[in-house]
Amino acid sequence: VGMITVLLFNNGKCCTLQRASNAASTNTEDQEWIDVNLPQRDSAEEDPVFVVNVGDCLSELSRGVLRSTLHRVVPRSCSNTSSDDDVSRTSLALFCGLEPTAQLVLSSIGESMTYEEWRRKRIQRSADILKQNRQIS
Repeated sequence: VGMITVLLFNNGKCCTLQRASNAASTNTEDQEWIDVNLPQRDSAEEDPVFVVNVGDCLSELSRGVLRSTLHRVVPRSCSNTSSDDDVSRTSLALFCGLEPTAQLVLSSIGESMTYEEWRRKRIQRSADILKQNRQIS
């Protein structure tokens, strides 16, 4: 819940990054997931692959011009791999936000609040959606 997330992926074949096909849907149970095609590296010595995901806060501040993406990392079976490089998975996620006291002006709702207030409201909204989805299933 923030501005951006920077993800570092190695060339391992034991996981894949996926994005939701319908980011507007709040029901993750019925969500269709699409594999994200990342550039393949030929060796571990090559530069790593970085993925930058727009966060919900940046999406709101840009009035939806920059859209946040519901995403996940899914493990894959590694039993048929040919080397340890295919089996290993190295990933790093860096979550970037703002100072908690930074003032946000959210023109979409005509409201001004601190980043911390926005973050707490967003976390509560997500928890409510998850609770609602559990009751439906």
